[in-house]
Amino acid sequence: MNNSKLEIKIIDDINQGKIIWNKLSPQKSLYDEWSFRFCFYRQKNFPIRFLVGKYKNEIIGLLPLQLNTEKGYLEFFGGEYMDNNKVFICSGFENYTQQFYQAVTEKAFLNNLYGDCDFIKKQAVDHYLYILTLNNIKNHEDYIEKYFKGSSEHRRELRRGLKKVSENNIKTIKNNFNDIEFLFKYKIKRFGINSCFNDQSEKQNFINLLKLKYDFYLFTYIVNKIKVGISLSVLYQQKYMFLETASDIKLYPNIGKYITMNNIDRAIQLDAKIFDLSHGGESWKEKWNFEKIPQYSFKNYKE
Repeated sequence: MNNSKLEIKIIDDINQGKIIWNKLSPQKSLYDEWSFRFCFYRQKNFPIRFLVGKYKNEIIGLLPLQLNTEKGYLEFFGGEYMDNNKVFICSGFENYTQQFYQAVTEKAFLNNLYGDCDFIKKQAVDHYLYILTLNNIKNHEDYIEKYFKGSSEHRRELRRGLKKVSENNIKTIKNNFNDIEFLFKYKIKRFGINSCFNDQSEKQNFINLLKLKYDFYLFTYIVNKIKVGISLSVLYQQKYMFLETASDIKLYPNIGKYITMNNIDRAIQLDAKIFDLSHGGESWKEKWNFEKIPQYSFKNYKE
């Protein structure tokens, strides 16, 4: 590679942005999918700022950003819900990746960054993405025995909690998409005013998502004809993306554990290689001994 100059320009046309995205996206992750990201894009309020890089008049890279007009800075296209954010870069041009970040002149806070270059790995670790590799796991019982942190007593306690839920003759319904409303209900019930689902637009994001042609696994958990829990996952390229879960933990304190274990079993049955739990919920995910992958943040301003 010679040192010919990389030309970086900003485009703000969403249709042009889509074309470039689809041309350069590696599509290795659900978060690389245009249709998935677009579900979380607030078109009216958050104009795009896509930094497009050209080398000898050929497009070789894209840093897809949007202006968060509420917070006053640039962020990744799709907002805070996205993981594994990155520059889309053509093979052979990886050494230009840093220049895209350095070309951001507006105030920017870019988080959930995938550590795919030395420049990003030198930034602050924002938090972690949690996964479970399923290659050597037969079922959730096998996972508990091999990987769950703590003593044998801790494992017995977990199994007792799961048994208590099972004794209620819990039933599971798949892909009754109208039940997504229970996700919103239980999230608001648990987190109150801090729940993002108090915002109608956030609810609509997930309603729109379920209209797409992905391999969805929306499970509704029912006890005595009462819907007590829900989980939303997507199977994508042998990765089981455990996106959301919510339940009535006051009525059934162990229902959340049961739902997670149920989804681990489903992922294994579907021959998934990775069980992806996204970010957040660090305390319980650490205890459950999931593998953690650092997600970095880049900020070009001081508080």
